[in-house]
Amino acid sequence: MKRVLSALFIIPPLLLFVLFGPPWSLSLVVLGVSLLALGEFYRLTLGAGGMWPLLGVVPVALAHWGDLEGLALSPLLVLFLISLHHLVFGPTSLDGLRRSALLFLGTIYVPFTMAHLILLVRLPEGMKWLLLLVACLWIGDTVALLVGNLMGRRPLAPRVSPKKTVEGALGCLAGVGLTLLLFRALYLPHMSLSLGVLLALGIGVLGQLGDLSESLIKRAAGVKDSGSLIPGHGGMLDRLDSFLFTSPFVYYLLRMG
Repeated sequence: MKRVLSALFIIPPLLLFVLFGPPWSLSLVVLGVSLLALGEFYRLTLGAGGMWPLLGVVPVALAHWGDLEGLALSPLLVLFLISLHHLVFGPTSLDGLRRSALLFLGTIYVPFTMAHLILLVRLPEGMKWLLLLVACLWIGDTVALLVGNLMGRRPLAPRVSPKKTVEGALGCLAGVGLTLLLFRALYLPHMSLSLGVLLALGIGVLGQLGDLSESLIKRAAGVKDSGSLIPGHGGMLDRLDSFLFTSPFVYYLLRMG
């Protein structure tokens, strides 16, 4: 219940700000949540992030002021900044190289993937696609939680997340599929059946894969949550994990279609 109530208090205000705020409102939201989540990632993997979470500004800024080509340049720019720092100040050891690798990975894992939401809303009817993604992930996650608690018997990935079950995962897929059907009937009647099926499968599977991937990081770090920012959810990274793989997927699928 705390998890659902937290989502109700957080998601609607952010969506209203994005929908009715200034043109840069989505970029500001993406930047804010990405920097928070990236800071949590660095604390989990490096022990402390210092000022390094500010690297997350690079992909978000290039997506906001540019396009896909600009975003594609961001990993190179981040890699250059990290490498330059390591060459000048870093220790000449494997530990230093591992630290640099984790710094680079973090920027790809969180702000680079999240920046695709900025590009998504620039597509035709982009705001509707953004709302569809948010609704599918939110409802799918809620249905998975309910089905898992009521009917969950078979563990899905016991080494990574012992509480997740096959029944909960199937409930998530069902929740995503029903949400997509309803959204199609109300707002996107021109969506083809094939596109709908691909979106349902991609969002349902990749959303849960993002959740499990973040659980793997927490398991390696020996913690239950990435932070304590959001009651019932843990940290910001816990809340964003299902967006990390689905955001690029939805954007590229629609762009190719």
